[in-house]
Amino acid sequence: MIEPTKGPSSSAGSGAACAALPRRSNLLALGLAALVGITAVSVHWKALECRALGLDDYDYLIKNPLVQNPSWANAGQVLSEVYHVSVVAGYYHPLGILSLMLDCAMGGSPTNLRPFRVTSLALHGMCAILVVILLWRMFEWIGPAALMGLLFAVHPLTIEPIPWLGERKTLLTAFFSLLAMIAFVERARLERLGRAPKLRMGLLGACAILFALAVLAKPTSTPLPVMLLLLDFWPLRRLGWRVVLEKLPLFVVSGVSIAITLQSHGETGVISTPGEQGAMRVVFTVCYNIWHYVCKMVRPGDLSFFYPYPMLSWANADVRFAVIAATVLVLCVLVTLRWTRSIATGWAFLAVAISPALGIIAVNVTIAGDRFLYLPSLGVLMMLTYALTLAWRQCKWGFITARRVLIVLAVFGLATAEVRGTVNNYHPWRDTETLFRHMLRHHPDSARIHVHLAFELSEQQEFDSSVAHYREALRLQPNYPGVALQLATVLGRMGRLDEATEAYELELKIDPTSAKAHSNLAALLAQGGKPEQAMPHFAFAIKLDPGNVRARSNYGAALARMGRYDEAIQQCREAIRIEPNFGPGHTNLSRVYFTQGKVTEAVGEMRIAMRLEPRSVGAFVQLGGELATGGRRDAAVAVYREIVAAQPNHPVASERLRQLGGG
Repeated sequence: MIEPTKGPSSSAGSGAACAALPRRSNLLALGLAALVGITAVSVHWKALECRALGLDDYDYLIKNPLVQNPSWANAGQVLSEVYHVSVVAGYYHPLGILSLMLDCAMGGSPTNLRPFRVTSLALHGMCAILVVILLWRMFEWIGPAALMGLLFAVHPLTIEPIPWLGERKTLLTAFFSLLAMIAFVERARLERLGRAPKLRMGLLGACAILFALAVLAKPTSTPLPVMLLLLDFWPLRRLGWRVVLEKLPLFVVSGVSIAITLQSHGETGVISTPGEQGAMRVVFTVCYNIWHYVCKMVRPGDLSFFYPYPMLSWANADVRFAVIAATVLVLCVLVTLRWTRSIATGWAFLAVAISPALGIIAVNVTIAGDRFLYLPSLGVLMMLTYALTLAWRQCKWGFITARRVLIVLAVFGLATAEVRGTVNNYHPWRDTETLFRHMLRHHPDSARIHVHLAFELSEQQEFDSSVAHYREALRLQPNYPGVALQLATVLGRMGRLDEATEAYELELKIDPTSAKAHSNLAALLAQGGKPEQAMPHFAFAIKLDPGNVRARSNYGAALARMGRYDEAIQQCREAIRIEPNFGPGHTNLSRVYFTQGKVTEAVGEMRIAMRLEPRSVGAFVQLGGELATGGRRDAAVAVYREIVAAQPNHPVASERLRQLGGG
């Protein structure tokens, strides 16, 4: 399937010397492909040591009960949420989420990330094998295909999807897309030979099924039908109306995927159409991205895993240069059509494959991402494999020639440089704090990175540093929703309640409809002895989010402090009705019952609360002290007896029970 060229010096035709050269056997080809896959796994082995979590890994794993609790019911929920994805905000991509769920079933957890890394590493190894097989079936020579597959396997730009849990979808969509393309190319080869018509139909059906799986893994693979048409143009050279019509099922799958993606992302994410962005901004974005990706492929250094939007205007020197460079590149590529289809088709393949991430329709907070090149880089590999194949075939002195040795040495030298870069670029992934500090060094003015680093520092209880980064994020982006809310939470944990109150009030200025901010501020006011001020915030939080069980439970506790016991019981019971296993709801309801003197009901709720949330024991120890101080000896004894029954060696409860003469 090598493109024929004109001229007596060409060896792409049917020269006797090249025809005499033996083709590699299928066994040798598969062996070399497997060797490339093993090399990919070996070079990326450091991924197994990574402990960092990516930008959205908290959504995919840490705060995702469906993924952490694998079951048929949870899997069914993931598959059924087509237009409104509840577990992860954004587009519909169930296979990526189900894949993480399977890892959890095999022992993966927030404290054991190794099973996730093993699966991703295996997927990358298989993708490397498929790249070799695809290039081999396209150009019919395994040597050049294996060498180009090696460059793909060890390139630093392939790092990102492996340790980043949320990018499992990138590996899966590449895996299924490569299989679909192999089925398509094999069908075209059989058609050219006039063989196996039934098998050809089966391969076309397999291609459609694999494509459907690819878009279910990640909808960035929706341009695949156009990519296949480009392969029909070159190197298959079979483009015509018939081959367009045979792809109608693929275009149907693509159209459905696009419709679902726009709807689901519009429901739960942020999406900006070209009309909303403006024509010039789209042009600047596309040109900037094209030049960015070309530079990263050629020189994959300074990978930050996060590239914020620059100032997209002609006044920005980087944008001006990118527009000029991208324009020159496109013109040069078009000129090459006078001599060969390979260069124009390779670049067109890359552009089409990466088009969902070029920013024409903006769905990301970043302008670019290394992961977006994972599959589209195949376009460049096709060009290089074709050129290498032409050089590989121009030989007259036997199986092994000096030319081939030089080619192999040159590719190995380039691969060695790539391996060094890959190993070095794994260092930031050793833990989450290191990863975000690495990104912050590249983009110190990114409010988003400051927020992620602040959250990680708060998890490590480095509260002062966390507060500093939250405040810096608000300085850089004063109207950043959710940041003041997180800042207030950290300040509350530090006991700086006045500052926390100010932060909650700031969040409500930024986003007056934040149910969580209203709820948390109300709880803080009630805790500070201001239940009257807390009431309207509680009421508004529940109005905004009727299913907010924490707001209802805290509202009930605040109502009880004001002596409004019937309303307090109503709110606590409603919280328990919505979520029966919500421990704080049972705790607060128990406190209300004890306050009313309903010891039997209170003890029943207390037992449930301590079973669901063992940490609630501390709250009940405090309650026992309040009851004893208030002269409610019998109620205090009942509290301490239940604590001792649950934790026989609890020192405070045992001592106070003895002092009260209750045991």
